[in-house]
Amino acid sequence: MMLPLLLGEESLSFVQEYPESASLEDVTSGPVTPYVAAVGPVQTTSLFYLIIVNKKVLSVYEFIDAIALSIMSFYIFWLQYPKTSYCTYKYIQMEILKRPGVEDGHLPTKLLTLMKNSQ
Repeated sequence: MMLPLLLGEESLSFVQEYPESASLEDVTSGPVTPYVAAVGPVQTTSLFYLIIVNKKVLSVYEFIDAIALSIMSFYIFWLQYPKTSYCTYKYIQMEILKRPGVEDGHLPTKLLTLMKNSQ
């Protein structure tokens, strides 16, 4: 999970990590906005949940699937990305999923710099 660190954001706000012993109740007690819950360390786990309004919506086994579904949830419900991980979500949306946003003329400098350097 280097991307949030490269953008100066907290990696834990991007994906919530829970111990393997965590109950579903523990996993669904996070923020109200859509988020990905990893059961175990993100680097080694094979179970991710998409949580929306404290409810488990989906279980997936690939990290990239969980992140893509999370981004799609923000899009579908017309929600803004959390400020703590805004640049991370926008980078994935624009550079990996190739989905421009309506406000792309107002992107943070650190995000524009990373996008320019990654081309």
